[in-house]
Amino acid sequence: MADSDNSTTLHPVTRRSLLARTAIAMAGSKPKAVADSVFERHQSKNVMIELADGSTVTLNSLDSLRDMLCEGSVDPAIGAKVEAELLAHQRRWDAFDRAIGYSAALRAESEAADRAEPLLKALSETPAKFPCRSGS
Repeated sequence: MADSDNSTTLHPVTRRSLLARTAIAMAGSKPKAVADSVFERHQSKNVMIELADGSTVTLNSLDSLRDMLCEGSVDPAIGAKVEAELLAHQRRWDAFDRAIGYSAALRAESEAADRAEPLLKALSETPAKFPCRSGS
């Protein structure tokens, strides 16, 4: 009878797992840290401002800023500064978007889905034709 200690297979060490562990060890961080830094950069577009009544609010779009300006709850000088910050963030995002091609890929994917829809509908309505076998 075979000894079970001798027949146990070990987890294979692949090049991919070895490289991943090495990269993590060299960087001194966990993979989650990368996601955290991306999230922090995404959150950096949010701007906290102090309202006329002393409370603070977080704005993340020009529309929300303009709403606050129309209500008169934000000093126009502060509003101008926040608007400049939000526009600068949008320009950085647009430049990065062009560099990685995200919006272009998203448009192409949407257009492909739009073209595929009528083709799939026509395919589902087309009756199946089976080849005739002669001589059987």
